[in-house]
Amino acid sequence: FEEGQSRCVFDSITGDVSWFYHYDPELKEQSKVWMSTTDPRPTKILRTKSVGKRMVAIFFMKSGLIKSVQLETGARVNTSWYLNTCLPQVFKAVSERGISSIIFRTASIVYSLTDV
Repeated sequence: FEEGQSRCVFDSITGDVSWFYHYDPELKEQSKVWMSTTDPRPTKILRTKSVGKRMVAIFFMKSGLIKSVQLETGARVNTSWYLNTCLPQVFKAVSERGISSIIFRTASIVYSLTDV
């Protein structure tokens, strides 16, 4: 990195795909329990079961988040989804930020903004 003079770290975008679980927390009214003043306070031990999960592709660079792309329900991560749905959204977000040159690294493949 040329003794700190290179901007390659700032020009690199990387990403990953991960599952995110979401929950429907109880409202305050739903969690209230009637008890006398002498009863010990109730302790919640069990965590609520997740309502569902979503797969999300997240792309970021040294300066922060670039784009997160959710998979539609029932969709699979494959080459077609990645090239036709995901990457166009990421490159659009990059161009909206006014970034002119990047190195795009993901899943052991290196793309360039000019390649797409």
